[in-house]
Amino acid sequence: MVVLTVRQLTALLEALADSFNMSEAERSAWIEHCVLVELRGNLMQSLAYIEHHWIQRFTDGRVNFGARIRPIIETPAMAVLDADGALGPYAGKTAMELACSRAQKHGAYTVAVRNSNDWMMIGYTTRQALRYDCIGIAMVNSRPEVAPWGGTKAIYGLNPFSFAIPAGRHYPILVDMSSSDTGGLRVQEQLIRGDEIADGLFYNAEGKIVTDPQAWGTYNLGWGIAGGAQRMPGYRDLALTVVMDSIGGALSGMSCALDLGTPEPAVDGVRTPRGQVVTALHVDHFTPLEAFKAKVDRAIDQAKSSPLAEGFTEILMPGERGFREEERRRREGIPFNPKVWESVRRACAGRGIDADAVANAAA
Repeated sequence: MVVLTVRQLTALLEALADSFNMSEAERSAWIEHCVLVELRGNLMQSLAYIEHHWIQRFTDGRVNFGARIRPIIETPAMAVLDADGALGPYAGKTAMELACSRAQKHGAYTVAVRNSNDWMMIGYTTRQALRYDCIGIAMVNSRPEVAPWGGTKAIYGLNPFSFAIPAGRHYPILVDMSSSDTGGLRVQEQLIRGDEIADGLFYNAEGKIVTDPQAWGTYNLGWGIAGGAQRMPGYRDLALTVVMDSIGGALSGMSCALDLGTPEPAVDGVRTPRGQVVTALHVDHFTPLEAFKAKVDRAIDQAKSSPLAEGFTEILMPGERGFREEERRRREGIPFNPKVWESVRRACAGRGIDADAVANAAA
């Protein structure tokens, strides 16, 4: 297994960014996002799908390098940005930084984003708010992959949402999750790792529950089941999914549910008409920051003091496992699954880059 330091991974990403002539702002956001994802051990939102999620989008016209992100609506409380097809992490960072700078003056600010690409790990976007002593909130929607609770046809996306909340002695609270626990991301990760896959998580094109887990990966560049859908576990998942679809999609001025459907891979640069909405709450406008952090810390202490249920060794807060992994990997290096590293090497070779040579030179 290949293990890279942050410096080595950064050098590799810099070489790729330079091969696409990214601007300094695009380059900085993309590299920061990818490194952070790998540090936190989030296999499915960075380089495991570099050929699919990144290189393909960089070359088929969906990502508009050099995009001019501009406000098309602005008031003292909110703004709507046209991202002009900008690189996802760059658009997300830009939107949150605008929200935070305005929230520092007014207490709260909301920014909706149109015509952006996939933001990937939206926890990267909300985490920006912590630098401004703000609570960061992000709500987005995505292309249809999931059947509604009680249905068998893909209507909704995974529609993730994220919250970043400052704390004092403890790690910040960082929630970054899809609205529905369908298991699709988990299955994709299991396929990469070679783990056994649970069955019954999906419907096929005839609306029947799939009992053969190997049926996954037969569609959409190894993602999904042709004509099928991921199963939604329950009504709570549907409630969250509909909320994120309505806010991320309709409120931003973009599309919802089936109206987000686009071919994958994209044809003629068509991008999914998804939308994103971020909000920043500047804590000091509501209550003294240190008092707020003390209350959050106290609540965490109380949660962790609960008697443990059978099979548990401790109680972890949202994001805590990722923060711990981030610290460990900064010390010990970032391990790459062999399949992932081969994908990285192919992606680099396609841009005239020798991944092993670049990584070794930065050692």
